[in-house]
Amino acid sequence: MAIGRYRIQVEATGFRHTQRNNVSVTSGESLRSDFSLELGSVTEAVQVSAQVSAIQTESTRVSTNLTTKLVEDLPLVVAGQVRNVLNLAVIAPEAKNSSTFRIGGGQGSGWDMQMDGSSLVSGTVTYQYERAPISSVPVDAIAEFNVESSGMKAEYGRAMGVVSFATKAGGNSLHGNMFDYMRNNAADARGFFAQSAPVLKQHDFGFTVGGPIYIPKIYNGKNRTFFFGSYEGFRNRSGNLPAYFTVPLPEMYTGDFRNFIKNGADGKPFVIQLYDPATTTQAGTAYSRVPFANNQVPASRFSSVASKYMGFRDPSMLPNVPGAGILSNYFRSQGTNISPWDKFSIRVDHQVNTKNHFSFLLMDGTKLDQFGADGPSGLPGIFNSGQVWSRKNISGRFSWDRTISNRIINSLRVTTQKEEGLITNLSCTELGKGSAAKLGLKNTPGPDQCFPGWSFSNITGWSGNGWGYDRGRDLSVSNDVTWTKGSHTLHAGFF
Repeated sequence: MAIGRYRIQVEATGFRHTQRNNVSVTSGESLRSDFSLELGSVTEAVQVSAQVSAIQTESTRVSTNLTTKLVEDLPLVVAGQVRNVLNLAVIAPEAKNSSTFRIGGGQGSGWDMQMDGSSLVSGTVTYQYERAPISSVPVDAIAEFNVESSGMKAEYGRAMGVVSFATKAGGNSLHGNMFDYMRNNAADARGFFAQSAPVLKQHDFGFTVGGPIYIPKIYNGKNRTFFFGSYEGFRNRSGNLPAYFTVPLPEMYTGDFRNFIKNGADGKPFVIQLYDPATTTQAGTAYSRVPFANNQVPASRFSSVASKYMGFRDPSMLPNVPGAGILSNYFRSQGTNISPWDKFSIRVDHQVNTKNHFSFLLMDGTKLDQFGADGPSGLPGIFNSGQVWSRKNISGRFSWDRTISNRIINSLRVTTQKEEGLITNLSCTELGKGSAAKLGLKNTPGPDQCFPGWSFSNITGWSGNGWGYDRGRDLSVSNDVTWTKGSHTLHAGFF
């Protein structure tokens, strides 16, 4: 049964007609409404306009439900990403979102998410939390929302908590809305030591529209065929906070480490001595090496790979902080992040007759993590470890709800979902291709896609390795039958 408020009428020969108004059906709920018929003629009526909330006796579930009004009116924070379904979920007391999303103390990826009765979680738990906001409809297309932490129905028993929500459907009147949530650093205060507030410009915008499908002189879908469409986009540009990095001193590229000086625990400076690994000797369990004279490494001892690697560094990658020495000697305040999102959905409902209802939903979501024209924060050129990440999800759902008799209801759902993700390090650009061969690195597993990253002690790492993609396709078919016989209700199905 679709969510909403209903009027229930009960009548039988020899009894008064009884009616109960404003019976609310929420997302994922099993509802029972008992009636006591009074003797009398059918023309006499008993009308109940309100009733006291009863204890939930149909199930043992513990849940929090957000009605349509709450979903529409609750303010959601726009903080670096589009408003999404998980922003609503954490309103429930049984849901937590610290390091990862959990329900009722369950495992981080042990929960399920149901959209109109069909699961939309990723095929792999690795991306379950990260992909859920992409594969769900925009917030303004959600009608009701429910979070269950325990006592779930049998069809939800495989999960340690369930987030379920119903999407909005169109109606007989054309209606919609437009919105734009804006934030700009012009209204932000700067930090105590900062000269200005960092760049932060973001917009969360979109629209919804719904109504009957109407084709002039061809088809009028009033009372039969409806549509509801939604779109939400997110655009932002956030500047990185000024940061300090550590780069080698110019003479170190020639092997001169006489100025490789740090402060000890007592605050006094000392030279970090380099030792010749080729002179390692063993005496019992102790090892010893001979230090390089004057802390200088001869050019003859340079690795051919290292020599070629240093040739790729940006000429501007030199200390620019006066008097900083070897640590935190490189300062950069440039760099911006941009994370555009686009999500849209379209739902079509068709009421064939009072016993057959068809519904179709198409949803498309795309999220990108990129950098602005001035690039990311960090070291310049190919030595930067920044990454570009894209994710995409497209899904479709078909449902057929059929009232076989006044005691038997059948619901069939078919859902398909296709998702993909691509992560690329900035060193995996055209310049980075074939780098292993250029540097003389042997036995490198292919493809030779990225400029290899190096890590050091006391120095900011160079470049980074990160390239790959994942793709998945899910197809699910489920059917549920509800049969009421006397005071008993049997619910069965398959997934």
